[in-house]
Amino acid sequence: MHSHHLKLNLSKSDLLFFPSSSPSSDLSICVPLESTTLSPSSSAKNLGVTLDPCLSYSQHISTLARTCRFFLSNIRRIRPFLTNYATQLLVQALVISRLDYCNSLLAGLPASATRPLQLIQNSAARLVVSYLKSKKFSPTAVARMVSKAPYLLNFSVERLDNRLGFFQKELGLNVHKTMDLVTRLPRLLTGSLEPVKENLKVCQIELGFKENEVQHIVTRIPKLLTASKKKLTGIFDYLHNTMGIPHNLIVKFPQNAFGKIPSHDDFLYPESISRKFTENMAARAPVSATGRLLSGFRKWYYNAAGFNKLGLMRDDTMYEDDDVKEALKRLPEPVYNDRMFRIKRALDLSMKQQVLPKDQWTKYEEDGNYLTPYVKEVICEKKEKAEWNKK
Repeated sequence: MHSHHLKLNLSKSDLLFFPSSSPSSDLSICVPLESTTLSPSSSAKNLGVTLDPCLSYSQHISTLARTCRFFLSNIRRIRPFLTNYATQLLVQALVISRLDYCNSLLAGLPASATRPLQLIQNSAARLVVSYLKSKKFSPTAVARMVSKAPYLLNFSVERLDNRLGFFQKELGLNVHKTMDLVTRLPRLLTGSLEPVKENLKVCQIELGFKENEVQHIVTRIPKLLTASKKKLTGIFDYLHNTMGIPHNLIVKFPQNAFGKIPSHDDFLYPESISRKFTENMAARAPVSATGRLLSGFRKWYYNAAGFNKLGLMRDDTMYEDDDVKEALKRLPEPVYNDRMFRIKRALDLSMKQQVLPKDQWTKYEEDGNYLTPYVKEVICEKKEKAEWNKK
């Protein structure tokens, strides 16, 4: 040590042995250091953590729990004179910060060993719940948020305030809409803000939505804020640029466009997106709409899908998985031959980048589900077979 210009502080030095699974009965080993001799200790403190030979951290947990209970007790005494914000700051600074310090060392310990710290954390969590209630969140909303994002209980009031303020400012929402937004998707309060900021920029700059349109879409579909940018731009590109659906209709019915972010298979077979969008649009039409208006929407989305311009029917665009392949085998021969003719004609037109004359387009009224009943039949048979095999 002298060669490295270091000096050992003997008054703060301890000797600690970590025995193997079969320790020797004699651990009376002493280490001479300069003018003194170090004897084995039952515990040693390093960087604020008390270690013991068995690495049970029992003394560390006991000391930490006692310290946290002391601070919580003092905070409760002066609680009537503190605001909610000041109370949360004190709990975060004096209690939560101590529980978080080197807590990875406690991983793997039995629950009975860490129970004192869990009780301390529960006491501190009650103050976070009281903060949410002070912000007019209903008990049901608080329970929903905590169950979906338990880590929310470890957050300071300052961070929660900043998050609520961020969404209220960036989206231009009032208090009640902000509360509804984070209640439906609590991870907005606990997760990173980088994906949220990026998606907001994508919606306004790349997708061309106005601020009030983004606000309307996000309040309907909160998951849009945390969705993958690639999938978000991919579904919009197909709906808007390929199908020709204008911005105002996407804003009016965002559940149909972004209610379920499409899967990888949807992008491999984009015609399924149009089919889902058309079917969802028809199914989710306003209850108060007249039959004529509903029929008009269905026809518009059917024509916007584009497959009818190639002479295809809706069931012609089904992705041929195992169920569909089995259903195709059960089709009557004339129906199967008609299907193959339409598909071959559509492929030929696609290669030539052409469409059929308008009088040859498949009409909405003429399109029938010739394959869907067989697919449902196959799926039902598979389910029955699986249930029978379980018996």
